[in-house]
Amino acid sequence: MSIFTRIASVLVATSIALGVAPAMADEGKPNKEHREGKKNFPMKADDFKAGIAKRVNGLKTRVEARMKKRNVEAKKQAEVNKIVEAGIKEINAAADKAGADGVVTKDEAKTVREAFKSTRSKIHKELGEKNERKARRHHGKK
Repeated sequence: MSIFTRIASVLVATSIALGVAPAMADEGKPNKEHREGKKNFPMKADDFKAGIAKRVNGLKTRVEARMKKRNVEAKKQAEVNKIVEAGIKEINAAADKAGADGVVTKDEAKTVREAFKSTRSKIHKELGEKNERKARRHHGKK
């Protein structure tokens, strides 16, 4: 026996003895319906609104960081901030409407998602990033 086969057999025997093989089985993984981070509908309106508040804060943070990184002038920053605030009002209104009865269904959540998408597209349009994103996606090809 060569040294390689001896080492390999020792590693296999050790992994079986320590139970590495059973740990790699699918039994410990949650199924697709209960993945971490996946929203299960219908859900309580309070939980839904808490998630929306977290996403809104993330949106504001990312936009501010992007403008700072790209040295956007103050006048343009003010315009973008107005768009962000208007979008946040639209998103919150959609979330309030979706959670009016205390339960949010998947279809009601889609209206909130559309409000997020429209807000993001307005921000990208104002900052002139749409073409840049498309160019990056195609690795610089125009």
